[in-house]
Amino acid sequence: MKLNFFSSSLRVLCSLLVVAVLSGQLAAVTADEKPPVKSSSDKDPVKSPVERVAAASKVPWPGWMVLKPMGDWAQSDQEAKDLADIYATANDAWATIQPGPNAGAQREAVKFELTHELESFLQKYTNSAWTPAVSLQIAQASLLRSSYSKALQHYSRAWEITKGNDTSPAREMSGQAVNALAKLFVLTGRVAESDALEVEVAALSSAPPL
Repeated sequence: MKLNFFSSSLRVLCSLLVVAVLSGQLAAVTADEKPPVKSSSDKDPVKSPVERVAAASKVPWPGWMVLKPMGDWAQSDQEAKDLADIYATANDAWATIQPGPNAGAQREAVKFELTHELESFLQKYTNSAWTPAVSLQIAQASLLRSSYSKALQHYSRAWEITKGNDTSPAREMSGQAVNALAKLFVLTGRVAESDALEVEVAALSSAPPL
């Protein structure tokens, strides 16, 4: 009788262990198969507002830059939040596009809408530390669409703000802006503007190379 009781108890114990193991495996599989969905707008509390903008502006298509604010200007957390949200919306929209005959047009629509939202940002915040970087981004996006007038407008704006500023990233942005302007003036046959820009750059004490 004791042996039968011991055997029955052992079988019950083994059954419980098997159930426990299988339950653990099922939970692991379920967790692996269904990871928590994160939006690109999820905020990392460890990152500063500037770092969040830098991360959000790393878009999954070529030809766009990571945004940086003017280092010697006052910075607004609200402006940084708005910019990060603008890019997060674009990245989320991009991620939902499925392969197919309309995918290319949909991607271009996302980039166009992002450019429009960046223009709205500049209209809302007229004296932002992000203005040169956002202007450069709009100019570059416009250039890729062969919208030369808009590209010239925004490259000029970035140049006017950053020229002669030796701090980083202003100096780097001024170099980008002035070189793009010089090329666009030549491309569009604006000889007088090209000559005037060359004279202006030469007169600066710390001029970026043309």
